[in-house]
Amino acid sequence: RDCSNSTKTSSASEHTFEVGELEKSLDPPVRGDLMVLPQEETMDHISIPIRDVTTTRDFYDAVLAPLGWQRSGFREDVYVGYKKPGSPALYFPSSNATSPVHLAFKASTTEEVAQFYHAALDTGGQDNGPPGPRPAYGKNYYAAFVYDPDGHNIEAVMGGVG
Repeated sequence: RDCSNSTKTSSASEHTFEVGELEKSLDPPVRGDLMVLPQEETMDHISIPIRDVTTTRDFYDAVLAPLGWQRSGFREDVYVGYKKPGSPALYFPSSNATSPVHLAFKASTTEEVAQFYHAALDTGGQDNGPPGPRPAYGKNYYAAFVYDPDGHNIEAVMGGVG
């Protein structure tokens, strides 16, 4: 679609574009004839290959709930997905080949960090650093680290870099 006729709102944090009927059914919300796209949201989704979709679903259902994420889709042996308002969608597609990645999820409180950590250990995660301050990473950095069932290093962090 050609957006060369797009118009910018007076707000520095939004762009508006004229949209047709198809776009009116999409998220983000549409106002009248304009679809409002927050400028800060520069990423749409992240895909992390995993071996077992059901195991990954059970693990991430538990560890992401305290951080405000909800499962957005699941197809057995195909993928599981999660969403949180203001964050890119997160998809875990089934794959024969995986490579470890690091994911850091924002937490609002130290209690959320602890809930994330304990939920991970209770659902098959392996400890990679209990909840606590990480002064080497930053003055107000508080985090917990675990390995998920595929060996991905996942973290819940309060006061991170993002």
